[in-house]
Amino acid sequence: MKIMKKSLCLAMALIIFTAIFPQYTANQVSAEEYVIKGKFLLAMTPPPGDSIPVSNRAQLEAIANNLSGKYHLTADIDLSGGVWTPIGTPYNNNRFAGIFDGQGHVIRNLTVTGNRSYAGLFGEATSDAVIKNVGLENTSIDVSLNSDYNDLNVGGIIGYGGRISNCYNTGSIFAATTAYRSPINAGGISGRNSSINSCYNTGTVSVTASGGYYNPHAGGISGTNEAGFSIENCYNNGIVSANTSSSSSYSNPRAGGISGNNEAGFSIENCYNTGAVSAKGGRDPRVGGIAGFLSASSVPRNTYWNIDSKQTVNDKELSRDEKKGLGQGEGQATALTTEQMKSQSSFSGWDFTNVWTFQSGINSGYPILVPMLKPVPNLDTASDWAREQINEAYMLGLVPSALQNNYRRNITRAEFAALAVKLYETVIGVEITGRSNFNDTNDVNAQKAAAIGVMSPQNRELGLFAPDTVLTREDSAGTLVRLARLINRSLPSGTANFSDNSRIASWAIEYVGQVQAARIMSAGSGNNFNPKHSLTREECIAAMLRLYNR
Repeated sequence: MKIMKKSLCLAMALIIFTAIFPQYTANQVSAEEYVIKGKFLLAMTPPPGDSIPVSNRAQLEAIANNLSGKYHLTADIDLSGGVWTPIGTPYNNNRFAGIFDGQGHVIRNLTVTGNRSYAGLFGEATSDAVIKNVGLENTSIDVSLNSDYNDLNVGGIIGYGGRISNCYNTGSIFAATTAYRSPINAGGISGRNSSINSCYNTGTVSVTASGGYYNPHAGGISGTNEAGFSIENCYNNGIVSANTSSSSSYSNPRAGGISGNNEAGFSIENCYNTGAVSAKGGRDPRVGGIAGFLSASSVPRNTYWNIDSKQTVNDKELSRDEKKGLGQGEGQATALTTEQMKSQSSFSGWDFTNVWTFQSGINSGYPILVPMLKPVPNLDTASDWAREQINEAYMLGLVPSALQNNYRRNITRAEFAALAVKLYETVIGVEITGRSNFNDTNDVNAQKAAAIGVMSPQNRELGLFAPDTVLTREDSAGTLVRLARLINRSLPSGTANFSDNSRIASWAIEYVGQVQAARIMSAGSGNNFNPKHSLTREECIAAMLRLYNR
């Protein structure tokens, strides 16, 4: 009977899995496609042929139905609107044991709350599970544990385990426990026992224990680690704190810029921290620019911390002489001033060709990881007024590669369709699968834009899209309003108020009023809208950015 029930459960899981991934095929994807779609500078290695594409929340959640599978993101995903259930648990052998490749995409607005023993995008994974190439932005994890004799492990990427590489977190992580004999470990990337390479955190990490007996551990990258695990080529800029209300000798907070607590056989190499660290309560609270506690046999190598950043113990800010790289432990963690941390010569033993680099205007001048570096667009052909907006749109992934030049050129209908499709798929997080066919073009963006009703044929009777025809300003107003409705961007109603209102087509007058009221499009000289005039690429990129930011 038990075997039959188990078989039925497996069958149901397979049915659900197939329904959620209806278009899954085992076709290899070209490297070129992923270089274009990815958000990381380094070319993404295409996923294996049996990797399952994931482009939305439902498909991401469905990974829990097959924890040993291979998965890759094909789009950014927005998880706003609901609490996330971490993938993989420590119970009943339900740890994630597969491969998750973000392909340089970003997961935004991950929220985890409630009473839990693990939290993150993933809950718990086996030691050989792989999670790579994904960024977490605007993360909000705020969890607690109130059951005795349990662990609380919390991280942005994962609570416990796994091999993590090329990942980052920019959100906040708060973990608390009132339970007795319940260790609490939190890190910006991992809570406990992960091997981590080429990752960074800029979010706040804070743990609080009021149940007593076990030490609370917090680290910018990882909370606590044991033998066989390592952190390499990582950095933290976020604030880290560990606190307890207990006075027990067994409840001593450990806070480190990279890792809170590290046992024998663990290694930290080629890492730096600029974030403030603090610890409060217990008998012996410890803070360190790199680690709160480091076992004697776990010696850090080539690690650096900012001596100008705050270190606080029991609400007392430490003096320059009192600050430490290691709150407790042997080995060397080199202190550098803010100015020194912005110079390559300060980081002895580091690879500034393949791993680390500096880029003006990024990360406050501190070193950044090459795999995480988004290239800066060539803006030589852009007008002065447009450069900042083009750069922002580019960093958000809103500018198709074909439009990353000749910014002052008049935009065509096909090119505007490419911008509209890019904005839609970026915001919604799902590729447009519908297509409307035309007799004069096979342009996929024209087909997609028409399929979702954003753009219409120029000649419906003949089935002509007119891809190379220059777009007019009143045409673009209509497209922007329709696109706003599809991506849930509310535009105010308004009456067009231009000197040349009489020249605006009757069908377009309402659209023009809306984009004017929303400040997405504005008047030219003499308060003229110039409805029949063309627009340039840079004008359209700027308009799309304004719509995205509403």
